[in-house]
Amino acid sequence: MLRFKALIFFLTPLTLQLFACGGGPERTLLRTFFAAVQTKDNTTVAAMSAVGFDETVEAWEIVEVSEEAALPFRLAELEKAAEDAKKVRDEHWEEFGVFQDENFDELEVIRQRVEQDGAYRFSGSRGELQAEWDKWREERSEHEGMLRDAQAAVDKERTQASMSLMAATNLKGFSGQVATKVVTVNCTIQEQGPKLYKFTLAKYDLSAGSNTPPPSRWIIVGIEPADGTGTT
Repeated sequence: MLRFKALIFFLTPLTLQLFACGGGPERTLLRTFFAAVQTKDNTTVAAMSAVGFDETVEAWEIVEVSEEAALPFRLAELEKAAEDAKKVRDEHWEEFGVFQDENFDELEVIRQRVEQDGAYRFSGSRGELQAEWDKWREERSEHEGMLRDAQAAVDKERTQASMSLMAATNLKGFSGQVATKVVTVNCTIQEQGPKLYKFTLAKYDLSAGSNTPPPSRWIIVGIEPADGTGTT
């Protein structure tokens, strides 16, 4: 018994790391994921990963698993941000509409000339109006972009949560925590050789009021080369 305890003590710093890297839910998840990728089972890939992976992996090995981090479920916050962005966009649209109505005839002249030559610039008062028109359009584009980004963030959070919960729901009234971890994987890529990737995993632990929390699972929410050269 003493010899066994001494062996455990001696191996603990390395052995526990190897056990953490070799087992656990991340290994099961990645085994299924890589098998689905190899057989081009897109249905299975889409059911367990929010991102795709186009490489042909001949072999893989877990190198490191980070400690878990906990983040708040942000769907309500993101939905509020999208609502605010839409309100700002709509208000700008109304103001832009008033500007165009007040300067309709002059703007038609500018618009027709610009359609013929996109680089043409008027001078004088018409040039000032053209500059103001350009500014309005640039602001409109910015507001549209902000709204698209806000809506994309909502869709992403809702999709990932539904994937983790394995349930189709609007998630109204749900709150809780999102557990995350990063798994570094050494992948042997066909015709390329070994390459390290970082797989970000997430698990949504949510509930709605006093209702029993639905079961949840780990899913893949991000994949990127460990050297930071790009994302998949």
